[in-house]
Amino acid sequence: MRTAVFFLLTLHFAAIAADVPITNNGGRWWRDVDARPMVLFPNSLLKIKDTYYLYGEWCFSDESSGINALRCYTSKDFARWKFAGNVLTQQDSHLVNRGTVIYNEATRKYVYAYKFRRPMRFPGWAFGDGIMAFAASSSPTGRFQVVHKDPRTGIVAGDTHLFKDADGRAYLIADGTYAKDEGKRLNIYELNPDYCGIARRVADLGTGYEAANIAKMKGKYWVFASGLNDWYFSPSSYRTADSLAGPWSPWTKLETDPPSADSYNTQFGRLFEVHGHSGSFVIATGNRYWSTIPVAPLRPEDSAPPGVPPAALWLPLQWEGDVPFLRHYNTWYIDAAAGTWAADERSPANRRRQRPTGAPRR
Repeated sequence: MRTAVFFLLTLHFAAIAADVPITNNGGRWWRDVDARPMVLFPNSLLKIKDTYYLYGEWCFSDESSGINALRCYTSKDFARWKFAGNVLTQQDSHLVNRGTVIYNEATRKYVYAYKFRRPMRFPGWAFGDGIMAFAASSSPTGRFQVVHKDPRTGIVAGDTHLFKDADGRAYLIADGTYAKDEGKRLNIYELNPDYCGIARRVADLGTGYEAANIAKMKGKYWVFASGLNDWYFSPSSYRTADSLAGPWSPWTKLETDPPSADSYNTQFGRLFEVHGHSGSFVIATGNRYWSTIPVAPLRPEDSAPPGVPPAALWLPLQWEGDVPFLRHYNTWYIDAAAGTWAADERSPANRRRQRPTGAPRR
């Protein structure tokens, strides 16, 4: 089954039959099967047997969820997403923020590593300094229980992401301070065997980047990240290595087609692998943030809260040889069972964005 995924002001998953045309949803939030707004920041995606589990952090105040929670959605086809519940809620007046869910085969636990933040006093929204925290559950739909908070090394966490290697070892990449005498840096850490604590620092990737992700593609390790631009848009960059310990290549800007100075008005989000019976590919996501703090509850009939721009951009990561790039599509299709994707060549916007064969990217 082909599932249409399309972008103008926001991304929308629709439950459709093959080749049914989709129109833009007017900038509204993504909706689950019960028409409720979906929360997709900053995203984690797991596939367990034939089911996808998508996690996002809810940071608005409403009567059903409280001020802050990690939410889970499930789907078998990337088209119909069902809300599976709040799997972890605000802890001890601190926020759950900027985390990733992975599975530990040895312990048979799902682990959520996240930034445990002190709130600031804004209605419906809160941020502050954070340390790494770890929660675990026997089920992907929770509930997750906090296992460990890790202030022992002096690490103050910023944006975080987990990566599990083929040998079962897990790694954390986070921008922040590793020790009190260091400034904000991007570091890679190996986790303990239970994934619920930091064992050691593996690599120091320096300063100037945040919102980093690790992936292994084409026989190398890749780190993708945004620039240090707070919540504003920024270009995405990457570097590679044969080992997580390095040496790492210099940072290279992730090219875009058509050219974009700020990754199509996003901050780099996540990399998701989609595997199927015929192939696999990687989705690169970008986050779009709001410029004002929402103060009113978000109802199912509402558009995004005041000041909130579109929440996400998802595009297939493409390659010219060993060089990755992003091409913007207003419409594209995912066949999750096959592990393939295709652009909608019927879309006039997509056709305008195609460069002639052999034409260079700028």
